[in-house]
Amino acid sequence: MGRAPIRVKFTMDGRHVLVSDSQGNEVVVFDASTRKELKRIPVGGVPAGLLVEPSGRRAFVASTQANRVTVINLEDLTVTRTIEPGRGPDGLAWAK
Repeated sequence: MGRAPIRVKFTMDGRHVLVSDSQGNEVVVFDASTRKELKRIPVGGVPAGLLVEPSGRRAFVASTQANRVTVINLEDLTVTRTIEPGRGPDGLAWAK
């Protein structure tokens, strides 16, 4: 597991669990049914906030110290882009 887990999110389909690891500066992805680690995704800085979009296709990770939000494609567990929202991003929410 991670060295210092902060937050946990399940994907919309319930297949995967995302855990932000503040000391590893990464998001750790687990298979929800087997509890096996699938991948570690480096995001830089302290990954604090986690958000899975309603479609279930992407996750957003707020990295507080890096002043960025990393976008993860949940189909292949890769980083697709980073967003620079300003200083100290943390909590994330989805609004329609």
